[in-house]
Amino acid sequence: GMGESLYHVLREADTFPALAKKAKPLTAFTDMIETLRQKEHEGDLEALFDELIEVSGYRTALEAQGEEGRNRLENVNELKTNIIKYSQENDEPTLAGFLEEVALYTDLDSLNDDDDYVVMMTMHAAKGLEFPFVFIAGMEDGIFPGYLSLNSMEEMQEERRLAYVGITCN
Repeated sequence: GMGESLYHVLREADTFPALAKKAKPLTAFTDMIETLRQKEHEGDLEALFDELIEVSGYRTALEAQGEEGRNRLENVNELKTNIIKYSQENDEPTLAGFLEEVALYTDLDSLNDDDDYVVMMTMHAAKGLEFPFVFIAGMEDGIFPGYLSLNSMEEMQEERRLAYVGITCN
């Protein structure tokens, strides 16, 4: 119906006549997402990663690509190594925490104040930085704060902290 999220529509695809013929693959996709969300809540990031690579078919697809696929698989395995390292170095490792850490690995250190350009980055990457002008895009319900955070006080607090980071970097 009107006002429903895209995810809700996909999840309930069999109840929408226009989607009835494609309902099976659409609900299979949302079932996969739900399984991955459950894995995320269990807190084992390595297991979450392994599950994602398998159930999405990504590993199989890469293996079918021959040499190029093997090279990409090496990159995927390097990502897994980084996830394991992050998990070992943090008392309470979370997917959000890992993504936040990864977002900070950018070339922001090499910014040259004399150059004339626009820098685009995530709110996480802006932490501790200052700019003369800052534009924050997408600050509306459902985008920022994200609709998933509306159900959780903890998630909402994290969104507020991120907003503070963005607002105070100029």
